[in-house]
Amino acid sequence: MPIAVRFENISKHYKLGSVNNQTLKNDILALFGKKKAVDPNDEESVWALKNISFDIAQGEVLGIVGKNGAGKSTLLKILSKITAPTEGSIKIKGRMASLLEVGTGFHAELTGRENIFLNGAILGMSKLEVKSKLDEIVEFAGISKYLDTPVKRYSSGMYVRLGFAVAAHLEPEVLIVDEVLAVGDYEFQKKAIGKMQDVATSGRTVLFVSHNMDSVSKLCTSAVILKNGQLTFQGNTQQAISMYLTEGFNDKIQANINKKMYVADITSCNEKLESTQVFDYSDSIFLHIKLVINEFVEGNVWFGFRIFNERGVAVFNARFALKDYINSNSKEIEILSKIPSHLLISSRYSVSEVAIYVPNLYNIDYQKEVTAFNLLDTGAEYEGYSTENGCVFVPCEWSIIGKK
Repeated sequence: MPIAVRFENISKHYKLGSVNNQTLKNDILALFGKKKAVDPNDEESVWALKNISFDIAQGEVLGIVGKNGAGKSTLLKILSKITAPTEGSIKIKGRMASLLEVGTGFHAELTGRENIFLNGAILGMSKLEVKSKLDEIVEFAGISKYLDTPVKRYSSGMYVRLGFAVAAHLEPEVLIVDEVLAVGDYEFQKKAIGKMQDVATSGRTVLFVSHNMDSVSKLCTSAVILKNGQLTFQGNTQQAISMYLTEGFNDKIQANINKKMYVADITSCNEKLESTQVFDYSDSIFLHIKLVINEFVEGNVWFGFRIFNERGVAVFNARFALKDYINSNSKEIEILSKIPSHLLISSRYSVSEVAIYVPNLYNIDYQKEVTAFNLLDTGAEYEGYSTENGCVFVPCEWSIIGKK
């Protein structure tokens, strides 16, 4: 398949603080990516990107994921020619549009109609091409009554809807999308995701940056992971999501030992209480929990946790009343929590938002991202299920109450 975008050893170096390269000439050269040789040991500088190389095939929808500060936005700004790389080059085949911020490129004094044609011209589209898409854009944005009103008089919601509609309908060969599906109200977000799914199946090349793994999973045919300005993974979308969401989980819990009561350890186990992080859908999952009591807390004390799947969706909460099992002489308590078999579908799960607490009042101890485990679907009975089918299997009770 032809290559639509090629990144060749892209690096971006920034001098911390204000632009200051001793001379005006060096400042101007720095702004255009033609900076003098960089000292790798300079403590007042940082590499936002370092030696990024990968190809994006024509028609591919690539998800770009990573924590804040990983270099995602810098990479897109270089691709969009907002800034230049310090080293390396990018090759692009076809027209490119950037949706880095909804409404970027609008002129406040121009009407909605005029801004649509202005954006089309910026993309290199003819007036006839833009006109053929005008009705679709206006209908999608829902601004027909205000089409000939200056956009400075638009509400923030109208502005957002028009900005997205313009970018999504003007059909560049390469579309860059950065977090825009997180804007607007719930109904607009649903509509925007639906449109992006249409774009993703239209043969256009899309680079999609988001922290919403559900959207990445639905839209992207492949994904890359950036970490500290470097490319750490390129390949299958679901594998990338799992790696991204479970990054940072500790093999050993970091206990808050100075708390009055604290969670000392949580381990996932099989039915023989052997530690493991891999289970089958037919296995029960046991969580072995150890709590330490430095100082007895009298009253309505509970322990609880929340389970998240690989897309970051909270699947369920569980809690246990401690008040009947601890007293002033208690020093430690061990709990075994059983998650039933045939409940969770195949996914990577995390045990997070773990707490010892007094309901509706305060947390005695609270931790996030405590541990994680994988559930594999190896049985033909449920083969092929994914998180698109929901989060859990529910053992409904069935009965026939009539038959003819």
